[in-house]
Amino acid sequence: LVAQKAKRIVDNRPDSKLSVLHIVKDTMVGFGYELVPASSLYDEIDDERCQEARAKLAQFLDRNDLHVVNSEVTTAISNSEGIVNYCHKHDVDLLVIGRHERHGIAAWLSGAT
Repeated sequence: LVAQKAKRIVDNRPDSKLSVLHIVKDTMVGFGYELVPASSLYDEIDDERCQEARAKLAQFLDRNDLHVVNSEVTTAISNSEGIVNYCHKHDVDLLVIGRHERHGIAAWLSGAT
């Protein structure tokens, strides 16, 4: 659904550029009295998770016939932190946010109708 909306927006504005971002939540690890992102300690863990996310993102783009200028997978402590950092770094004008599809009771509890 969000892919269709983004595609409509881009198709109606020939000078627009579509970028797609996927956030992989960073795992926090207790290190003494401090919590630190696991990605700062174990690069291979995030590489594996990010590679899987990149493959899924590529399938999503193909399936929805989306032609992007930039697709990026990044780790962040939270989705909001990752999105805000990306928007500042890339001078984003319009943000379209999608969510994971929920079914059954999970959809009802989250208010997805």
